[in-house]
Amino acid sequence: MICLLCLTCSWAQVEPDRSHDELAEPDEQDFTNSLLRQIFDPTDIETADSVRLQNLGFSLEAIRSILHWQQSGQTKGGYKRFQKTLSEADQQLLGGTIRGSQAAPEIIFRQKLQYSGSLGGWRLLQKGRIQSIWGNLVFLAEQDPGEARLTDHVIFTLSSQRVPYLEKLVLGDFHLTWGSGLLLKQSGSRLGLTPTSLVKRTNLILMPHYSTREQNYFRGLAGQWQVQGFQGMVFVSNRRAWGRLDQGLFLEDSDGIHLPGKTYDRQNIVTAGMAAVLKFSKFRIYLASLSDLSGAIEGELGLSWQISQNQFLQIYTDGPALKNSRSIANWAYKTGTMQVTIQSRYFPDMDTGPNGSVISLLGSRALSEKSWSTRIQIRPWKPVLIRYALDTGTAVQLFRLSDTRRVLQHKAQGQLKYPGREWQLDWSRRRIGPSVPADIWVESTSYSTLTKWGFSLTEKLSAHLRYRLNLKLASDEHGRSGLIQQRILYWSPAWKGAVGFVRYAVPAAALRLSIYESSLAESFGFFTAFKDGQRWFLYLKNSSYDQTELELRISQTRDYGNLELSKQLEYSFQLSIVL
Repeated sequence: MICLLCLTCSWAQVEPDRSHDELAEPDEQDFTNSLLRQIFDPTDIETADSVRLQNLGFSLEAIRSILHWQQSGQTKGGYKRFQKTLSEADQQLLGGTIRGSQAAPEIIFRQKLQYSGSLGGWRLLQKGRIQSIWGNLVFLAEQDPGEARLTDHVIFTLSSQRVPYLEKLVLGDFHLTWGSGLLLKQSGSRLGLTPTSLVKRTNLILMPHYSTREQNYFRGLAGQWQVQGFQGMVFVSNRRAWGRLDQGLFLEDSDGIHLPGKTYDRQNIVTAGMAAVLKFSKFRIYLASLSDLSGAIEGELGLSWQISQNQFLQIYTDGPALKNSRSIANWAYKTGTMQVTIQSRYFPDMDTGPNGSVISLLGSRALSEKSWSTRIQIRPWKPVLIRYALDTGTAVQLFRLSDTRRVLQHKAQGQLKYPGREWQLDWSRRRIGPSVPADIWVESTSYSTLTKWGFSLTEKLSAHLRYRLNLKLASDEHGRSGLIQQRILYWSPAWKGAVGFVRYAVPAAALRLSIYESSLAESFGFFTAFKDGQRWFLYLKNSSYDQTELELRISQTRDYGNLELSKQLEYSFQLSIVL
């Protein structure tokens, strides 16, 4: 392992704020996409314009402060001053950027070695990035014993921002996200408790490919441009992939139990697409089309309207006939102490399409749905934050209209923050029904209800030491599950470390619970508890030298119900050098 070399970006050590809600169900896709932007497409805060900052999620107040700092000379003192005026969310976003005058690496190479019994051997992940004034070359190769029969393990992406009239030109493997996701039928991020999770911030996203575990990506040529109030993108893709077809509902690996990864057996997809965003006054119009070799053309239309300083409206549809077209509508209202967002979704058909899976926003793995979502956030005074979410509607499963089910889900969260101490309480209840004929053999009730509770306490023991306690419970008609986790986190300019222990009892997959762990960059960073057992982990990171970083994670999971695999030791190692 000592021979592993990795070149990567180096960011300043700051107090590690939680960028994800540790009591919520983790979203793997959102997590990997945020890592992708930091590792392979970092934002230079010294040159980023307002569009780039808005796409990253910065508030309007933060964008004004950053642009004023850029125009005033980009001094170190000015950077510290405006950083202190930012909100906690903006400071977390700022931590994922780089400053070009301080760090501009030309070569980045990352290599990680991971082992666990559930993987069936060693997993080797290699990444490389060569950066120049003309463009970037990204290389990724993954050797995973759990996916030995799958292809697409070697990936190249060449991107450039120096081509005339183009903001970005990409050749190779890349990701695309257009509009609301209706056209590409990509699932997108899971709806969170925050009202902004219902609003689509960006219409066009083009990124290099990150991991072979994701299946919604393209291979070919793509270009993106922006001129005054007009932004556009075009791509041509010819991707071939083949491998095993995993019919299992869940997959167990070193991080617990998850939905399976790749699910295709053979694909040969030739696709061409074009999209554009036009901005004028308080309106933004989005147009997109997609075509394959058969000549079939799909389209999507979107409209965004800034009604007033406090109100915002978005409408997306994939066809002119609203009765037979998929559509999403968002309305948002925001003041200094309150935010409200309402979303309506209408998916009348059950065609999954060739490019991915249908959006299942109700969390029921539905093929079609008609639903509403509401998010409310209130801050009555500075230390207190209250959130409430409601998701309700009808969902159709298994390609039969007789499988229509009603879904009603409530979520609530309360936060109390004082200097040095934070309290958080979460509650959710999901009710699905009525049972269909296929459920009679396994269901004893007409409706299925799942309730979850979560409690956390964060205590700042000293300037560099923090303690965290997580308690989570779940129950339904068949049983109960629970876990308790304790974690101590230490950080300094040279060292960062964490040690954690969790005891859990989860009798069924429906009652599974997730917890956050400090981990290497390529790991998702959370463990999904399943069965009856316990787990501990140790994470260390050393940055004693400006150009060298050493990371190590060791964890052990003990399953009390399986004597043959009662203890599983797994570890990941990474050595990073920046030249």
